[in-house]
Amino acid sequence: MKRIGIVTYHRAYSYGAQLQAYATATYFRHIGYDAEIIDYSNIGESKKPGICFKNIKIFIKSFISFIMSLPYEDTRRKKFQEFLNNYIPKSKERYPDSQSLQGIEDKYDYFITGSDQVWCPDINLGDLNFLLDFVKNSLKKFAYAASFGTAELSPYDFQSYKRCLGNFNTILIREVEGQRLIHQMLGYNPPIVLDPTFLLPKTEWEKIANYPLKKEEPYILCFKILSVPLIYQKLINHIQKLTGYKIINVDSSYRYKPIKGKLYPTAGPREFLGLIQHASYVVTNSFHGTVFSIIFNKPFYTVLNENNRNSRLTTLTEKLGLRHRLVDCEFSMPAQISSMNIDYSIINQYVDSEIKNTKQIIKDTFKPT
Repeated sequence: MKRIGIVTYHRAYSYGAQLQAYATATYFRHIGYDAEIIDYSNIGESKKPGICFKNIKIFIKSFISFIMSLPYEDTRRKKFQEFLNNYIPKSKERYPDSQSLQGIEDKYDYFITGSDQVWCPDINLGDLNFLLDFVKNSLKKFAYAASFGTAELSPYDFQSYKRCLGNFNTILIREVEGQRLIHQMLGYNPPIVLDPTFLLPKTEWEKIANYPLKKEEPYILCFKILSVPLIYQKLINHIQKLTGYKIINVDSSYRYKPIKGKLYPTAGPREFLGLIQHASYVVTNSFHGTVFSIIFNKPFYTVLNENNRNSRLTTLTEKLGLRHRLVDCEFSMPAQISSMNIDYSIINQYVDSEIKNTKQIIKDTFKPT
């Protein structure tokens, strides 16, 4: 059985990071490989809640929220650690730095970097191990659904990435902007594939999902990452006005600018899945919030980010006939929200077709013996 070592952000306290890591390793195990996450790097693990010093008023609010959040944050992080230890297949060895990766090449037949934004310079902080620079044999080097998380690279990063990525066996990318960057570097368009979370059947996600609320009742689930434009809260308010449903925010509790609704600050990856699975509507600006809304067939709206790093969202929704569920600052309510539901009998046909295409690309790329 061929062994696959996967490099990604599996230790980050991020729902998308851990769930995609689980999906990548699990899917390759399903199709006949001995696949595991290489337990390298702690990117995202050491990130702590912060205090904002923008002005005195915000400083005071954020400081109070920070203090109040500490017990909730500990609980949330414990759930991430439990998911990492109990669900994500990872190497027995921990590789804390670049030096520790030396000599690892003979342990695996293939190396995969991805999915997630493994090539985003703002996240990987210039660590070229996420571009498999520690692997010398180019035949072993693959990227699956890798993302740059940006439309442009600095001249320095562009040249470093070009050197590393030019030495890959196969690159499979996640979005159009990433495809364009690869074409600029290497002169060809790599295939665009689905995020690995789509490769596992919905029933598998349902098995590990944990619904954490005491009773079932209709709710609008809201999940944001980083900041959001004003349209985010306006959209939530509008949906609540139309439905009368309560609002639940999956968020850490150290926000100094609260979003309307009840806060659920202690969700781990399993609770994140459970809350989406049982939601009546989902409002998010997150890629994986969007992905799991689609997997669980939920009516959703995704608010585009103001930093224009939206290629993975536009690529995905255009492929699946869901571009109209993206919301920007020009979005008009109620004119553009006349039908809140989604006909998933049609959308699932697009999803199934894209899953079939992605699995065929994987089959053609990796040939177990």
